Amino acid sequence: MAPAKEKPIVQAVTAAASLKEAAEILRVRQRLPDIDSVQGLQQCYENFPKIWSQLKDLWIKKDEKLMGALCVIFGKMCKDAVLRSKLAEKGLIRMLTDALEYPNIHGVVLRALAVITAHSGGKERISVADRATDDIVRIASNVSSDDPVFTYCVTVLCHASFGRYSLNNDSTQRQKAQAGNAKPLLELMVRASKLPDDHVAGHAFSSLTMLTIDKERDILDSPEALRCLVGHLRHPELATRAEAFRALLTMRRGSPKESVVMDPQRVMMAQKRLKSDAEYNEQFMETGPYNMLLTTVLTSMMQNAQDRNMLSLGKKLYALLMRSEFGIGDGQFRDERKQLITDLGLPYTNWFEAIPPCVAALRAENPNSEAAVILEIKYEIKHRRFAKVHKLAKAWLEVNENCSYCYYALSMDQKNDKEGLKWSKLGLRTQPKGYIQLGLLFNCLDYAGRLGVDMLGDDHGYHDDPEKHMKTAIAYLHTALKDAKTYIDLAPVDDRILRQVLWRYLCLFVTFKGSALVDADLRKVQVYVDRLKLVERVSDIIWSPVIGTAPKLTWDVISNTYKSAAEEWDPIFSAQSQRHQVSESELHERAAEQEAPDGLEELVEKLVLSPDHHVNPDEASWRPHIFSRHLDEDMLELQRARELDARDGKTRRIGLAYSRPPSKANRDVSSATSVSYVGDAEVFQPIADLMTEESTVNSVWCNILSTYYFPFPEYIIKPEARLGPSGRHRADLLVTRSRDSKVVMIIEGKKAGGAQATWDKSVKQSQGYYNPVTKTGIGVTRVFCMAAVGRKVVFVAPNHRGADSVLWGIKVQRGKPMSFRGFKALDILEDSEEIHALLSHIKESVKNE
Repeated sequence: MAPAKEKPIVQAVTAAASLKEAAEILRVRQRLPDIDSVQGLQQCYENFPKIWSQLKDLWIKKDEKLMGALCVIFGKMCKDAVLRSKLAEKGLIRMLTDALEYPNIHGVVLRALAVITAHSGGKERISVADRATDDIVRIASNVSSDDPVFTYCVTVLCHASFGRYSLNNDSTQRQKAQAGNAKPLLELMVRASKLPDDHVAGHAFSSLTMLTIDKERDILDSPEALRCLVGHLRHPELATRAEAFRALLTMRRGSPKESVVMDPQRVMMAQKRLKSDAEYNEQFMETGPYNMLLTTVLTSMMQNAQDRNMLSLGKKLYALLMRSEFGIGDGQFRDERKQLITDLGLPYTNWFEAIPPCVAALRAENPNSEAAVILEIKYEIKHRRFAKVHKLAKAWLEVNENCSYCYYALSMDQKNDKEGLKWSKLGLRTQPKGYIQLGLLFNCLDYAGRLGVDMLGDDHGYHDDPEKHMKTAIAYLHTALKDAKTYIDLAPVDDRILRQVLWRYLCLFVTFKGSALVDADLRKVQVYVDRLKLVERVSDIIWSPVIGTAPKLTWDVISNTYKSAAEEWDPIFSAQSQRHQVSESELHERAAEQEAPDGLEELVEKLVLSPDHHVNPDEASWRPHIFSRHLDEDMLELQRARELDARDGKTRRIGLAYSRPPSKANRDVSSATSVSYVGDAEVFQPIADLMTEESTVNSVWCNILSTYYFPFPEYIIKPEARLGPSGRHRADLLVTRSRDSKVVMIIEGKKAGGAQATWDKSVKQSQGYYNPVTKTGIGVTRVFCMAAVGRKVVFVAPNHRGADSVLWGIKVQRGKPMSFRGFKALDILEDSEEIHALLSHIKESVKNE
C-alpha cells in the first residue's frame, strides 16, 4: 500500500490542537533544528538565510494559526542574542506588531515581543513602543487582569517604556515621546500596579516611573497616577520606595535652580522687619554672619582708606572670610550724594577688588602665607574660574593637608559628581567649622543625592548586577539623608540654603522610613514642617522669594497627596503581602528593617575614597569604572604604592599646581623596555582621536601590531579570520606565526562608547574564541586576546595552560606582566608604556617557545 499523502502544511497546522503543537509540526515539516537546544540555535545561526526565507514564505500566507505557530518559533529563536538581532534586522518587530490585529494569537505574539523587548537595546524597544503601544493598551483594556495576555501586555509595555522614555534619547526622540495622550496608558499601569501578582504589579509600576521622564504633564494632571507614585513611598520594600522618590523628583527636573545672592541693603531692611517678629529668634541676627558683614567689613574698609595699609587689610579680610562666606563684600566708597569716590589713592574701587593687592602684600611678608592662598582662591571663586580654584587648592593641600577651605573649594563645581563627593567627604574629615562645614555638608548631600537618583534611573547598570546596583544607589541617598539631618541640626534659621536642605530632607525621610515609621498624617515630620515654614518666611525676607525648585515641588506633591495615597494604597500593599503569607506586624517590621540597611555609609566611603576610584578620574559619568570593581588585593596595593610614590616625588612650591611624575610601575616598564609605538605624543594624538568607529579601531591596531611587534613575513595578521571547523567564530584580527600558522593573538574591536555593555560583549566574544583554538590545537602555548573599545584596550588570556574557559586580565605590576581576576582598561595614548610592555612580553614569549 502506498504511504498516505501528507496534508498541505497549512491544513496540518490548522488541524493541530494547540499553537505549541502547530509550531512543532511546522518545525518538523520545514526540517528546522531543535530550537529548544543550544545546538539547534547554533544551527539556526549558521543556516539563517535559508531558515529565514522558509519562515517568511509561510508568514506571507497570512493564515492566522500558521502565523501563531511561527510566532512560537520566533519567540524561541529570539532567546539567542545573535538570532534576535538578525531577526530584528529582517523586520520581525514590524511583522509581530502587525499580527496584533489577529485576536486568536495575541498571546504568542505578545510573548515573542516580551522576549525581544526584555533583552534588546533602545532601538528595538522604541520601535515596539511607537508601533504597538496603542494596540497593546487596547488589548489589555479588553481582557481580565488574570488573563496571561494581560500579563504579556504589561510586560511588553514596561520593557518598551525603558527605551521610549529615556533621558539618554536625542531631542527628536524626546519630542516624539512627549507627543500624544498618555492617559489610557497611565490608567492601565495604575490598574496593573494594584494586582496581587508581584510580576505584573512590579512591571506596571516600573513603566509608570519611566513615564515621568517625558509624560510629567500627563501624570501631574492625573490624581490617580500621583497617588500611585506617592503611595509607593509607603511600600514595604525600600528599593520600591526609592524608585518612587526618583520618579517624583524626575518629573520636576526642568524646574529652575535657586540662586541666592547677597544684597547688603536687603539684609539691613530684613533686620528691621525681623526684630518685631515674635517667632524669630533674635540671637541669629546678633551672632550670625550678616550683622558682622555690615559693621566689621565697613570699618575695615574705612580704616584702609585712611592708612592704605594693604597688609593690614589683607589680614582683616582673611579673618572675616574665615567667619563668614560673605565676609568680603562688593561695596564701594561713595559720598553723601551716593557718588562713587575714585581719588582715594587706593589700588581698587570695588572692595572685592582689594583682594589681589592684599594677596601681594601678604606674600611679600611671607611667601608661604595661607591667608594669601585662601584669599586668592576666594577671588577666583567670585569670578567663577573653577579650574584655577581647583589648581590652587590642590597645590596648597600639598603644604597643609588639613586646610578645610581648600577642600571646600575643591568640592565646588565638579563636573564628576563622584569626584565632588570625594572632596566634600575629605573636607569633613578635617573637622571644619561654621559656614565651611555647612558648605561641605550641602555639597555632600547634593552630590550624593544626584548620584543616587541617577543610578536609580540607569537601566543598563541595574540589569548588570541588580542587587549591587540598587544597594549602591540607596547608599548614596542614605548619605544625603544623614548629611541633610546634620546640616539642619547645625544651621541657624536664617541660613541662606537651609530651606533647600529641608525640602530634600523631608522627601528622603519619608522615603527611607516608609509606612512603618511615618503615619498618614505626617505627624512624624511635623517639627521639620513647622521649621520649614519659618525658614521659608525668614529667607524670603533676607535672601530672595521662594521659587518652585525641584525639591520644593516634589515635597509639595508628597505632602499634599500623602494622606489620600496612604488610604488608597496601604490596603493594597497589605493584600499583596498576604498573598505571600506575611502578617501585618511582619510587614511593618520588614519595612522598619529596611529603613537603613547596614554598611551603607561604609559602602559610600569605599566607592568614593578607595584607591581604585582613580582608575579613570576623567570619566564623565558618575558610574564606577567598569573594571575597577574587579581589582584584586595586589592591584589595590599597587595603586596605593603609585599614589605614595607620586606624592613623595612632588616638588613643594607655593601658589602653583604640581604635576604628578610617572608612577613607579610605569618607570619600571619604561626602563625594562624600549620606546613604545607612540613616539611623539602630539603626533599620535590625532590618530587616537580618530578611534571612534570599529573599522578605525581595528585598522590602527593592525598597523601598530604589524609595524612594531609582529612584522611580516614572520607573522601574518588576518582580518575577519574564521575559527573552528565550521568557521562560525570570526575574529576581527588574528595574529598568526608564519612558520607553523599558530595563533598568537586574537583582537576583537568595537566602536567607542556603549559603556559596560560594550565591554561585556567584547570580552565575552573574546572568550568564545578560545574553545575552537584550543580544541583544534591551532594556538601557541598561551594565546592572548585584546578587547579594544575605541581608544581603550583590555588584555586577557587563560591563567594556566588548558584553562580555556576562564579568562584573566593581564596587567603590568612591578615591571612585569601578571594575571589577575578582573580586567584593566588601558588608553592607547595615556597608557602606551604599559601596553608596550605587554605586547613586548607577548612577542618575546612567542619567539622563545
